[in-house]
Amino acid sequence: MLQALWYIATVWLLIAVLHAFLQLFRPVSLSYRNFLNRHGLSVSLGSVRVYWTNYPQWVLRLGSVPGLRQWFDAGSVVGSVLLVASLPILAGLLIKSFTQPAEQQTLKPVIPGVTLPWSQMVNVGATVFVCAVVHELGHAVAAVKEQVRIDGYGVFVLLLYPGAYVDLHAEHMAVISAYRRLRIYCAGVWHNFILALLGLGLLVGMPHMMSPLFTTDSGIMVLNVNEESALHGSLPIGSHIQEINGCPVRSIVEFSGCLSRAYSVHTGHCLSLDCVQRRQRLQAAVDAKLGLALGSQQPQSQPQDCCPPSASDICFDYESTHMHQGAVCLNARNSTAGGICRSARHCLLYAEPDRREGGSGQYVCAKARLPSDSRLLRIKHTLGQDIMFVGNPFLIFHQVRVSSYTPRWSWVSVFNYLPIVLEITGSYLLSISSALCFFNAVPVYYLDGHWMLATLVEHFLPKYIPDQQSRNKLLHIILTSGTVLLFANALIAIIGAVR
Repeated sequence: MLQALWYIATVWLLIAVLHAFLQLFRPVSLSYRNFLNRHGLSVSLGSVRVYWTNYPQWVLRLGSVPGLRQWFDAGSVVGSVLLVASLPILAGLLIKSFTQPAEQQTLKPVIPGVTLPWSQMVNVGATVFVCAVVHELGHAVAAVKEQVRIDGYGVFVLLLYPGAYVDLHAEHMAVISAYRRLRIYCAGVWHNFILALLGLGLLVGMPHMMSPLFTTDSGIMVLNVNEESALHGSLPIGSHIQEINGCPVRSIVEFSGCLSRAYSVHTGHCLSLDCVQRRQRLQAAVDAKLGLALGSQQPQSQPQDCCPPSASDICFDYESTHMHQGAVCLNARNSTAGGICRSARHCLLYAEPDRREGGSGQYVCAKARLPSDSRLLRIKHTLGQDIMFVGNPFLIFHQVRVSSYTPRWSWVSVFNYLPIVLEITGSYLLSISSALCFFNAVPVYYLDGHWMLATLVEHFLPKYIPDQQSRNKLLHIILTSGTVLLFANALIAIIGAVR
């Protein structure tokens, strides 16, 4: 996190220094300033903007397309509904943020190197830019339809994130009716809403679009494993992941869900108490012989280390329904072959079969003793024996590239990444465009929600609250509430992400 921030700050500091040097260095300062003015460029610490005054003619032609009034009427309804719903939603999210773990929270900030790999920044940046352009295009086309002059438009980069904006003529906006202004203000939110629906449609329609070349009933296929991953070299490319700790994996959603469940719920494995006690007696005998061989001055092993250093053995804490508790050193592969359990009572179904085979019928739930963010996972796949993984389950999601699409013929494998690209495009369009749609509808100072709320107050409330000052007070109370709620949610989400 700190390294990423240092890198970003250094790049922008160098840009600012170069900008200042070119402005002050006499031999080039005049040419440089003319260049900036000619192209509408402005540079400041952390941002670069480009502004144009000659609006494209095709945008003006779009404003005369038949049916636009009904189109933007629908947008006004959607924008107004989102505006009203946004405050209860943000209040609910804020309350949940104090009761849920950070990894289960709804709002996920996009922080490079923390919540998003640097390798995905180009995809995210491009999607943000497309969504911002579509948003501002909505404002522009609605303004043309309502005969409001567009003074200019521009694009910018703020830190790492691109954006766009339009400059509407203030006097024209002031003289048109409140409802016509509402169409313009809601147009950006409306276009982001439609773009999010397109992303959802792409995700839903993918199996049908890809069905001539790919099948989706074979589970998820491994396309690539990051070289830094512990699974590199052990999880073969082209194999299909079938289970993670007994959790069936048949799609990307189930893959993510199984990893999330493995992290949030610390499960163990059902083992026979007879087997555990035999292993304890064997270990005690080995420890006794080792102690005699090394002499009495050899320090005894610490209680928390019930296993000697080993690549295959792990210390397990166990409990049974008969109050048997303790720790035992077990082979990770052998001990995870049994059923999954959260407590000893989940292992009762194994008792009767064990008695019929001459056993005691007592089973324990044994959980690997690991750091709080690590889990012992058993990954079942099609091209080899099960893989044992110890670590944070979320690392697998970020370090293993998988696809739910399996080629029908060998030559189709050349296009293995096509479904991935389309899925990423659809998911980013859905998540980013819906986020822009929602957050711009929130009544926050200087966002679209500010002007949408002001227009609604002007249009609907004079009959109920005739006094202008009272309406203004109500407007600022709502705007202040929305601003506080949005920033509180954002701050908590950021703190939870960087912890």
